[in-house]
Amino acid sequence: MPCKNLGRWLCDKTEPVIRSWYNELGEKRFKEGVPIQEILWALVLTKHRLTDYLDTCALADSAIELYRQQELDRLVCRFFDRAVCYAAEGYEREASAPLKGRV
Repeated sequence: MPCKNLGRWLCDKTEPVIRSWYNELGEKRFKEGVPIQEILWALVLTKHRLTDYLDTCALADSAIELYRQQELDRLVCRFFDRAVCYAAEGYEREASAPLKGRV
């Protein structure tokens, strides 16, 4: 689960694992009847809250620390951008699936 181990998700998880996780999330939320805009906004707002929090904790004492903070911000933003795209991809795929397989 990404929220419990964000560091691992940012650094260790491969692109196919991230894609699969968020595709499944999009599919599941479609089946639950959650509008796609709510899913995407939840991810966008989570990204913003996390980056705002990281910015408030940022106390760079050196150029190296500043670089590390910027790199973490880049990783977080890149991760959530992919999460948004993959969740939408799964949602849309499920939305366009034939109706016969749905309960």
